[in-house]
Amino acid sequence: MGEGVIVWLRPFDELAVGDSYISRGRTVTEADIVRFASLTGEMSPVSGNPGLYTGGTTAGQIGAPALLALTYSIGLVPNDRVAALRRVNDLRLLVPIGVGDTIRVRCEILRLVPWTEDYGLVTGGWTIVNQEEAVAMTVELEAVWQRAPR
Repeated sequence: MGEGVIVWLRPFDELAVGDSYISRGRTVTEADIVRFASLTGEMSPVSGNPGLYTGGTTAGQIGAPALLALTYSIGLVPNDRVAALRRVNDLRLLVPIGVGDTIRVRCEILRLVPWTEDYGLVTGGWTIVNQEEAVAMTVELEAVWQRAPR
């Protein structure tokens, strides 16, 4: 099993099932949540009402929308060879993410499917954890990955 960023930067034909990567962390701020809600219209009761938020580091804080956490996790993983995100499967929210929580991503290649002459499909199993290593979210992402070196 390959570890690290070098594996994740390879072209499709150099990847192997089981290759993995652990990202750096990203701390979620209240400004992040407010901006995300403003840009997307995401106004769920949990992310907009501190009184409903009961998980994370401090009861009563504003919760981050699940799509904010998913979006940040995509940004934490190198994606120089990804042409497009094709599919999001089996998204599971397990622990709320709130202001001050630091998330990082543990990802592993689950499936590799040759697709066209120029691209392959890579399915990654992602686990998003907080600063206490509690699993906040799991998801499978399928990406269209470049085959030829640049």
